[in-house]
Amino acid sequence: MEPPPCAADNLKRLWQGMQNGKEIVVLRHTNTNQEKGWVCDASDTDCWLQVDLGASRLITAIETAGRGSVALYYVTKFQLRMSQDGSTWTLYGQNGNPKIFDGNTNSYDKVLNCLETPIATRFVRLYVTNYVSYPVVRWELYSCSTDPIPTILSSGVSYTTEDVLPISYKVPRSARSATPNDIVDGDPTSCIRIPSSADSTVDPTVDPTVDLVDPTVDPTVDPTVDPVNPTVDPTVDPVDPTVDPTVDPTVDPVDPTVDPTVDSVDPTVDPTVDPTVDPTVDPTVDPTGESNVDLKFQLEGYVVNGYVPIVSLGEIDIQCGDQNVQAMVQENILGTCSPIFKVCSVAEGVDGCRVNCSAEMTTQKFTMQVSMMSFEHIDASLCEVKTVY
Repeated sequence: MEPPPCAADNLKRLWQGMQNGKEIVVLRHTNTNQEKGWVCDASDTDCWLQVDLGASRLITAIETAGRGSVALYYVTKFQLRMSQDGSTWTLYGQNGNPKIFDGNTNSYDKVLNCLETPIATRFVRLYVTNYVSYPVVRWELYSCSTDPIPTILSSGVSYTTEDVLPISYKVPRSARSATPNDIVDGDPTSCIRIPSSADSTVDPTVDPTVDLVDPTVDPTVDPTVDPVNPTVDPTVDPVDPTVDPTVDPTVDPVDPTVDPTVDSVDPTVDPTVDPTVDPTVDPTVDPTGESNVDLKFQLEGYVVNGYVPIVSLGEIDIQCGDQNVQAMVQENILGTCSPIFKVCSVAEGVDGCRVNCSAEMTTQKFTMQVSMMSFEHIDASLCEVKTVY
């Protein structure tokens, strides 16, 4: 798994610079690596600035700095408000209490505040509550790598990150083997094939072009042609050339009306039926209950606002429904001695099949089990797995 959201090496900049919350005017030289910054009128008792991230993003940290010059202009205390629509705002808090962040102690040094509870939001406002000389601030918002980490489960073996998957997971006509990272690398062209029921009777490790009895046999050579003398007619019996190759040796020369496929003792016996095989048993079903005709994987990711986020499965040629996609997540219930597993709902979304678990979590991370099934003779693939806020 990735380090916790507050780890410095896991932060990525969402947006830098700022806008004047009152006039929505973009200012220059406002990130924490340059001097100057945003300032509001010192007489303004409702001093704030706002940013629109364009879409809902997971905020995990905020970094602030003062003006960055010889002048002592910086903010010492501030609060944050969040909104999804720009109209309804929520004051950020912890443990049910509004959070007042400690800002800067001078104009130069940067101060990083990590959010103990990451927030998914589109709009962010910074409210100045205390400052020195003038309320001048430079700021940057951060998120972290929140894509879920996949583990592919196949025949009792777990494959993670760059592990090479069995050949049955390789996308047809692909020049490379499949790995678990193919579904979280952000590249929609790198996929994992979903094995179909047609694969259940085929050993995926066997090359069908190789002779199992003699691997040295060249499959491109016609075995009916004499390699020493290609002009020899293979239909002529070399021992007795008078034998007519057009005569069926299974036909009784005395009584041609006799059917050799009929049991002379019990004519009701069907010679095409194997008496050792139980016709009621489906040979494509593993008697142990383990299915090897689907894609099973586990996702580990971060909880957002106390809940498991929606997970989008970007698939190709598979119908999104309970018959094809099944998922469940371990849910923590207060007042119980052990966790329970909750079945998640699936529905078609704009970016693929969406898995919605609606599970409340008391931990920072979640574990989700997903199974995707394909039909016989359909090449279905899973290409992109991501969280939706």
